Amino acid sequence: MAAILVSASCAVGAAALTPLLVRLADATAHRNAVTTAPVRFALAVALGGVGAAAGARLETGHAVGLLPVLVLAGAAALVDAHERRLPDVLTGCLAAGVAVTITLAAVGGHADGRRALYGFVAGLLLAIIGKWLSDAAVGWGDVKLAPSLTACLAWSGWFTVYVGLLAWALFILATAALLAVRSGRVVIVPYGPSMVTGTLIAVLVTA
Repeated sequence: MAAILVSASCAVGAAALTPLLVRLADATAHRNAVTTAPVRFALAVALGGVGAAAGARLETGHAVGLLPVLVLAGAAALVDAHERRLPDVLTGCLAAGVAVTITLAAVGGHADGRRALYGFVAGLLLAIIGKWLSDAAVGWGDVKLAPSLTACLAWSGWFTVYVGLLAWALFILATAALLAVRSGRVVIVPYGPSMVTGTLIAVLVTA
């Protein structure tokens, strides 16, 4: 019964973040609004599902630690889906917050914190290399978002990092294929939604 109550509380709490997430997305978008009422409803349901799964499978502290990803990275992904760009203010704030948190954890002797710090650095290096290899395919927003998400993956374990990166690749390829079929031509692929979705799935599946 206690586990059910924790899961339900996390579901309600995560769903309640929907207005904040949408407000952040709207505030950093170049257009007036990036969501409609049906999308906001679907988003609330999705967040509730993630919250319920996190409450059931993760420790309380770990589940709470996913909140910045749900809010900041989720808002950035919404903008990316509509405008093909990741707002610097969102990805930058997330990166700064994650960097401070994992550094304090690492300095305090927390093993997960040290691993997350290594994951953060590795994600940053991989993103910079990707940007150097293909400047047109990888944006600076992707470079700012990647280390936060790889740190989130690494906090759970190196196997989670592997699963998460694989999920990124599969979701990005699927998105690229879908957009190409719909438009009939080569288009700019938003990486943000695939990266955020892949990260959450990997963390929850491997918990």
